[in-house]
Amino acid sequence: MQSILQYRRFGNLAEEQLATNPEKGIGSRNRNFRNIKDFSANGNGLKASVAGDEVSVVSSQDTLPNPDRPRETQRADKPPTNPSADPLNSSVTNEGGEDDTSDVSRVIIVGFEPENDPMNPRDWSFGKRLMVTIVVSFMGVIVGWSSSIDSGIIPQYAEEFGVSEVVASLPTGLFLVGFGTGAVMSGPFSETVGRNPIYIITLIVFMLLLVGAGLAQNLAGQLVSRTLAGIFAATPLACAGGTIADVWTPEEQVFAFPIYAIISFSGPVLGPVVGGWVGQSNLSWRWTEWVTLIGAGVILVIVIFFQPETYSPILLKWKATHLRRVTEDDRYRAEIELRQTSLPARLLLAMYRPVIMLIREPTVFLFSLYLTVAYIIIFTFFTGYEFIYEGIYGLTQGETALCFLGLAIGLLLCIPLIPLNAKLRSRDITRTKETDPVGKAPPESRLYWAMIGAPALPISIFWMAWTARPDIPFWSPLAASVLTGFGMLCIFITCYQYLIDTYGTYAASALSSLTLMRYLVSGAMIEVSIPFYKNMGVPYTLTILGCISAVLVPIPSIMLFPTFAVAAVFAGGTVALPTGDDAPFLKVVSSTEAIVGNSIWNATVGSSVVKPIYYQGKEIVGDAKGQYYSYVDQTESFNFSNATIVDSDDDFIDVQFTTSEGEQHWVIYRNQHGAYQYFINKDLPSPLGEWRSVSRLDNATFTNSHTTYRQGALPELSEIDSGEKVQDETWKLSDGSYITKYDWSDFINSAKAWGVYGDGIGCWYIHPSKEYINGDHLKQELMLHRESSTGDTVLLNMIHGLHFLTGEEHEFAAGRVWGPWLWYLNNGSVEDANAKYDEEVQSWPYSFPNADIAAGHHQRASSVSGFITLSDGRAASGASVMLGDNESDQVPAEQGANYYYRTTADSDGNFSFENVRAATYALYAWAGNNSDIGDVSTNLTAKGIEISESTSAINLGEYTWDTQNRTKIWQIGTLDRLACGFKNGCSGYHHGLSDESPADLEYTVNSSETSDWSYVQTAEGTWQVKFELSDGPASDAVAILSTSLAGYSSGVNIEITAQGGNVTVGELSDLTNDPSVYRSSTFCGLHRYEEFEVPAGTFVKGSNTIEFTVTKTSQWHGFMWDSILLEWS
Repeated sequence: MQSILQYRRFGNLAEEQLATNPEKGIGSRNRNFRNIKDFSANGNGLKASVAGDEVSVVSSQDTLPNPDRPRETQRADKPPTNPSADPLNSSVTNEGGEDDTSDVSRVIIVGFEPENDPMNPRDWSFGKRLMVTIVVSFMGVIVGWSSSIDSGIIPQYAEEFGVSEVVASLPTGLFLVGFGTGAVMSGPFSETVGRNPIYIITLIVFMLLLVGAGLAQNLAGQLVSRTLAGIFAATPLACAGGTIADVWTPEEQVFAFPIYAIISFSGPVLGPVVGGWVGQSNLSWRWTEWVTLIGAGVILVIVIFFQPETYSPILLKWKATHLRRVTEDDRYRAEIELRQTSLPARLLLAMYRPVIMLIREPTVFLFSLYLTVAYIIIFTFFTGYEFIYEGIYGLTQGETALCFLGLAIGLLLCIPLIPLNAKLRSRDITRTKETDPVGKAPPESRLYWAMIGAPALPISIFWMAWTARPDIPFWSPLAASVLTGFGMLCIFITCYQYLIDTYGTYAASALSSLTLMRYLVSGAMIEVSIPFYKNMGVPYTLTILGCISAVLVPIPSIMLFPTFAVAAVFAGGTVALPTGDDAPFLKVVSSTEAIVGNSIWNATVGSSVVKPIYYQGKEIVGDAKGQYYSYVDQTESFNFSNATIVDSDDDFIDVQFTTSEGEQHWVIYRNQHGAYQYFINKDLPSPLGEWRSVSRLDNATFTNSHTTYRQGALPELSEIDSGEKVQDETWKLSDGSYITKYDWSDFINSAKAWGVYGDGIGCWYIHPSKEYINGDHLKQELMLHRESSTGDTVLLNMIHGLHFLTGEEHEFAAGRVWGPWLWYLNNGSVEDANAKYDEEVQSWPYSFPNADIAAGHHQRASSVSGFITLSDGRAASGASVMLGDNESDQVPAEQGANYYYRTTADSDGNFSFENVRAATYALYAWAGNNSDIGDVSTNLTAKGIEISESTSAINLGEYTWDTQNRTKIWQIGTLDRLACGFKNGCSGYHHGLSDESPADLEYTVNSSETSDWSYVQTAEGTWQVKFELSDGPASDAVAILSTSLAGYSSGVNIEITAQGGNVTVGELSDLTNDPSVYRSSTFCGLHRYEEFEVPAGTFVKGSNTIEFTVTKTSQWHGFMWDSILLEWS
């Protein structure tokens, strides 16, 4: 009922906001999500994928999108609108990516208003949020009560069914087993339909099963009913933490969670009190079920009529529904509506991951063990109090039950610790802000509860064990139980909050591990507790429990110490770790988060994103996304985990992070400004297109950029927003100029350092070798840009890029390595970055990765050389030479599955490659830039070149390159696969420069200059070449017209004719597209070469012409010329 009213109120609020300002969008997180085509739940929650449509977000600061061309928005995150902002809540993240597609359609992601949104649970009044907390706390009371109440009527139950007291304790034990099982499954359900429906449905089923337990006429019926009741009773236990996180911020939870814990924990303590008095009274033992049923009914009524829905994704779904209705715009969507992973799949994951974390995560296991021991103590009291207070002191069943109130008093003793712990946590935040302006408190600030309360547990158990004697009043063990309740709750609060802070988006799974282990084991221990107390007696039974709890007391204190030494053990052996204040370090925060760095910088490496990053005390990511890996059409972000030191010496550590797709490594030296990075493939998708690592950085810090061809300020986001989007990531400004990210491109295989800088800080990528990068000498790539939707400064590391190629994908073998490269930080000096590149080249190949990690990295030939002679006797002077794929159907420019080596032959045709990996290659050669053989249209390919590991130079000998062996008539440009020499050719990266190319052009051989020919032909019209023949050709003389294209962007066709159009020579059309022309390149794209035979008799003595006529055109598309060559065959 309350949820129905709340749903209607949402509709009214949406209408009111639209009526107040119809031109404004309705609240959001105000973040643009690029290219989302699929959402799926995986290990750390909801993931956005790439490729396809654009998804934007609107807020009250943004104009309502125009259906014809919605505008893009900047980002203004607010944690309460994002469920992933708090690990108690469902984890929802969205991953963008490099967008290389034009706008297709858009979805408007709905979110909350940045401030004071009445729809946002964290913006509700204090009283309303407190009421929500109290209601879920009392739900915890009633189900906890039900878990223990039957322990108070064990004698009556045993008499009713004629069984032993051990068997009579089964209803309590099996209820706890059901608790542990049901808690694992409740979360995914609540994250699909919301908190309230799950609370209501499970409470109703729970009540029906209580009726079944109360009416059961045989043992089997009672046990089945109690077990199933435990499963459905687990929902408040599993989902209450999520509800608390829904309505309170992380800092407010310092107060809210202990209040919830104190109230809800009283349930299992008070249950035996009621059960004992029911057992002693004239009432049937079945009244334990009826009393619980009444209490559950009261709670159910309160939930139905007064408890609002608090789960933000569901609330935003309601909001989106109303917005679609009010605006008649079907694009409004909540993130949860884009989720495609099925509920069964998420249930399977929810049950699988807690078990895995329990096995693999020492932190999870230790805290689960600790809390399990505490629960064993408390739940064995349900059967043990009979032996203590009835057996030793002769109290009645009801009086024994009252002794459980000592535990309840202990819970209340925790109240004074709430402000103390809040003060200690605040102190930790203040200390953290000295190095981290964000000031996020470390998980260790959650340990104070247990550090204070943990010793109380063994002390109280020993106290009770050896003072529970007839000659000592029962007040002594009763007073000890007060200390037991105090210690146990302190441990409970620490275990929950520490795991929440430590595991972030995996907190729900970590807590499920905690729940699963403690209830399954506690349920089993109830069955063995009676024999223990009977056979060993009270002192020895409690002494054993006291000793176990005493051994675990140091756990909270151990968690305060750095854990990188433990990580070294995980590597499977002992490694020597660097020492000293300047030593590189790894601090493992959780299985999915670790901090790496040295005394100069540090970075937090999460499961999918590296953020924050500090350099010399300054955080350099800010509101940007951070550093991450991604590939095209990726549907889920990488899920890196298990940070491990796999190699080290006194100066460095090699830290490995694993995921199913592969391993990312950070090699960190003392006093190094940055880190070496590399990635080893395990199971990347196959075949794979673009694949990169990306650093998205603070746009206020990094305002400038450097590539070989462009240096200076990046455009402001406001400039981009002011322009008209005319194509993929390209905007036309009011003055007619353009902004496009492709203007920041470069030849990646010859580039030195590229990076961004500002405010005294520079961030760079430096590749001393390009052996692991795809393509040939002329491989171009997008290097950096301003992200158009968020304003992030984006530094790209396109280790397998296709921005200027045709999109050829490759299959990568397991073990394929990209890197190592240097991620370098400095003061922003370009000169220093380039000097650092020169220094790193001298150090290649690095000593890492070691042979155990990547054996092929060390299996090399130190030098491979040879020389090439043309068949006409000339040396292959200036030829581009490459060792590439053997037996490949791809041209060198599009090869990329393996490793590649590129060089340029000297004036004598000699070539040499250094540090070549052992493998079988093909040798490729073609006329290179500024070569002396720019009239040679053929290529050299020699296959089957086996290179083995060798410290000596390998000489391949001489190769003969067959030329076309024709007589040249004339040539425009040189054959080097570049547009250099032509007008505007090789002039850098400038969008729209093709507009300067004329529609009609006349070129006269021996009169015109090469620069009179334009680098690209795109407009409808004719380019004519005029030439004279001094001698008449033989009657059977056939000419060959060779057209060499530096690049081609589809949408333009050329008809080739001769003699004023009277002779048809051929056509250039239907070639595979490369994006070079429309992505700003004036150099090249993918080289294409076509030969046309001109019939004998076409050319005559005197004047002749050849025409290139564009018959089909498309703006910023066309033919980028390399050379045109006419020869006699």
